Amino acid sequence: MNRTILTWAALLLTVAAATAQHRSHERHQGERSLAERVFGLEKKSEKLKVNLGVQSFFEHPLNDDESQRARFKVHELRIQAHGELSRQLSFDWRQRLNRAADGSSFADNLSNAIDIAGVDWHPNEKVSFFFGRQYARFGGIEYDMNPVDIYQYSDLVDYMTCYTTGVNFAWNLHPQHQVQLQILNAYNDSFEDRYQVTADVATRTRYPLLYTTHWNGTFLQGALHMRYAVSLGHLAKERNLWYFTAGHLIRPTRNIDGYIDLTYSIEGLDDKGIMSMRYGGGKTLTDVKYAALVSKWNFRIDKSINLFAKGMYEHGYAPAQYGNTSHTRHSYGYMGGVEYYPTETNFRLFLTYIGRHYQYDATATESTNTLRAGFIYQIPFL
Repeated sequence: MNRTILTWAALLLTVAAATAQHRSHERHQGERSLAERVFGLEKKSEKLKVNLGVQSFFEHPLNDDESQRARFKVHELRIQAHGELSRQLSFDWRQRLNRAADGSSFADNLSNAIDIAGVDWHPNEKVSFFFGRQYARFGGIEYDMNPVDIYQYSDLVDYMTCYTTGVNFAWNLHPQHQVQLQILNAYNDSFEDRYQVTADVATRTRYPLLYTTHWNGTFLQGALHMRYAVSLGHLAKERNLWYFTAGHLIRPTRNIDGYIDLTYSIEGLDDKGIMSMRYGGGKTLTDVKYAALVSKWNFRIDKSINLFAKGMYEHGYAPAQYGNTSHTRHSYGYMGGVEYYPTETNFRLFLTYIGRHYQYDATATESTNTLRAGFIYQIPFL
């Protein structure tokens, strides 16, 4: 009786939370779910999967700055579910449990705590449509990974709006090539809350939408994977955003793999707000440009130990406005660490160093250096 109640409670919780296309790695092959381990429930099918992704660590700043403090932190806590409703319908849902869930003021009536909530309709093996809250197909390898697995994003990804509501069309041209077309809300909150501009600078548009064309391609028997995208966003009247991304995943050997992501953004309004925070004086800058290069490499020295290194370079530019001269911002990121897999599951322990250096215009600089030690685990509930 208790097992029946538990099973129905899990099903109702998952279905009621709604759905969508998840950007996550599959659970470790052969790993039994928590329900199977604790309650002895036999898994009858693979039609429902529920996972809880956790990244938690102890953080120790290395800078001689009294404002910085050592602390324990739950960096990521996301629950996600994927269900096969029929041969043509499935749903996905993912939500951040360590973020406030009030979304009543947002355009799609969903909070920023919800990453994904929607239905995937695939009438055949070649074509699929996804409806609901989803992540914008901006392209790039790291952007498409599960956030639980990322120790530190670039600033461009950290400050962008990743999850909004709309529709995505995917067409499998070939087993190794796919094209996606997507239309989403350009942002979630209101125009007035998002941009601090006067009417002579920009006014709201009736169609604040984001249009994306996305291509995935695999070459050299899987040794090279490419993920390219072009996006156009209508932020305001005559104020648009262009976003170009080229991602390359490279696997030269079985034990070495890495990726190189290139990003370029032209923003009629400073959509990310990075340059505005520094130079805007409380106003949103216009005609801002960003560029980024991100690369990470893994070296699996045996089945239990992985060494990794990551580098990031970002550039921001804002032309002269509000009585100021033009401004630039250079950001450098460098990481290195080790991951230890003590069991045959996806549970891992990690130790990583994260360094950031910022240079503003020609003189002002700022740096941070941090050590983190913690764990990552995608816990399979069902």
